[in-house]
Parts: sequence; structure tokens; C-alpha cells
Amino acid sequence: MLRRALIGVSILAVVVTVGLIVSGVGGSAAAFGWVGFQAAIILVAIVAERGRYRPPSTTSEGWIQTEERFRDPTSGEWLEVEFNPGTGERRYVPTQSPKDPPTPTR
Repeated sequence: MLRRALIGVSILAVVVTVGLIVSGVGGSAAAFGWVGFQAAIILVAIVAERGRYRPPSTTSEGWIQTEERFRDPTSGEWLEVEFNPGTGERRYVPTQSPKDPPTPTR
């Protein structure tokens, strides 16, 4: 809702600004140009970010467990990597520490 309102206001500001500059109304075309330029920047930014900030997938469908396992250097816990080929997303799932290899006996 807010996104649509901002797009509408930005388009309106650009159209009104172009109309005022073209018709020659007012003596401050630079100020009108600046308002129109700012509205155009807002419009492009809102339209361009449409799919950029999607929330991570919460479903467990499509995830494939990889063989990657590592210790997180910050927390020290072991993590396994899972991959979703449909979205290209990777997620890190806490796991138990890997089993130590058996020591050879003589």
C-alpha cells in the first residue's frame, strides 16, 4: 500500500514538474527541475528494489543437504549447509559435532 502510494506521488511529481517547466510557469525552473529529479530517483529506487529483499524461504521442501560442514568461527558451533536448487538459496543448519575418526589400534 505504501509502495503504491509512493510510486503514485513520485509519478505525479515528475509529471507536474515536467508540465511546469515546459509551460514556462514560474521563474524558478531550477527548483522545479530539482523536485522532479528527486521524485524520479525515488521512483526508480522503489521500482528497482521490488524483488531484492525477499524473506528467506520457510518451507522445508526442495532443500538438499550438501556434504559441507564447518565450525562457525564466531559462535564455535558446527553447521551443515543445505541448498535449494529452485531458488539458489543456501542456509546453515546447526548440527552435532562431527564424529572423530577412529584411532587405529595395533
